[in-house]
Amino acid sequence: MAASLEPRILVTGAGGFLGRHLLESELREPVAVLVRDPKAWQSQPWAQSLREIELIEGRLEAPERWAAHPALREVEQVLHLAAYVSHSRSDAEHSYRTNVGGSLNAFDFAAQRQARMIFVSTSGTVGCFHSADEIAYEDAPDCEAIIQHWPYYASKLEAERRLRARAREHDIPLVIVRPPVLLGPRDHRLRSSGHVLRVLENRLPCRLPGGIAFVDVRDVASALARLLQLPAPRPLYHLPGFHWPLDRFFETIAELAGGRSLPSLRPSAPLLRRLARGLGALPRQWRDRLSLPDPVLLEMGSAFWGLGSHHAREDLAHAPRPARETLTDTLSWLRAEGHAH
Repeated sequence: MAASLEPRILVTGAGGFLGRHLLESELREPVAVLVRDPKAWQSQPWAQSLREIELIEGRLEAPERWAAHPALREVEQVLHLAAYVSHSRSDAEHSYRTNVGGSLNAFDFAAQRQARMIFVSTSGTVGCFHSADEIAYEDAPDCEAIIQHWPYYASKLEAERRLRARAREHDIPLVIVRPPVLLGPRDHRLRSSGHVLRVLENRLPCRLPGGIAFVDVRDVASALARLLQLPAPRPLYHLPGFHWPLDRFFETIAELAGGRSLPSLRPSAPLLRRLARGLGALPRQWRDRLSLPDPVLLEMGSAFWGLGSHHAREDLAHAPRPARETLTDTLSWLRAEGHAH
């Protein structure tokens, strides 16, 4: 449904997990969303129940087709959520084209309007470690040495760097937001919920030796809604939740699901990395045919993830709900939608 007032906020990636929760929250300003196919958007039951928004048809890679839309002439903020999330090295080119090129196109639109740009990145640009006791705050250095061969995180780090350089060049306010893995209900694309589904569907290949950082998508959406109201936000915010060993994470899911069994195989981190190298030598079609895990996922499963914030609670009232509540609500939604039994 078209908005009755000219939009002040343009949201990209609004059809995703986080975008859905953001639009379902209490945003105070009129909003426009960039969508590839308005008819497909309007056919989604959850989208039909949203408050009034302005649908702008277009693709980030072709801004010349939408950037001059008259409904966007009063835009004051661009909230860039759109991203291509694939951890496979086979998808590296697509990852960089979307996550770097698309982000720069969104920034150029913001610069034309002298609008604030809010870029939702990922904790993986700074919060990945070889040991379990490290935490990255907003002043932490990047972790390029660890993530440089993982296309999704490497592309987001490159996007951060290039956006900062372009923001300085054009004197445009830029805010970077880094959440960890998002969990919670209503993941209609079943992407973030894949971590939970692997346990429910007995698809976990082994007991992974690394860790995971996660946060409730509803808490991140609330923080972003508050950020959009701040007159002078800081240039960087982390939105931390919990960082757990993967054993604890999967054991908690198994417990909440009624006592699901987990694999007994427990490879060490060095062994897991050697296995990943072996799998990486196989053609992707062979791995897919044999249902073998992507080598990047195994490499990531031997790493640890930790995120903290100096400012998110004070500025954005970010206070993550209990981890078990997030996992319980994720599981309950999957079951209600018929994705788990």
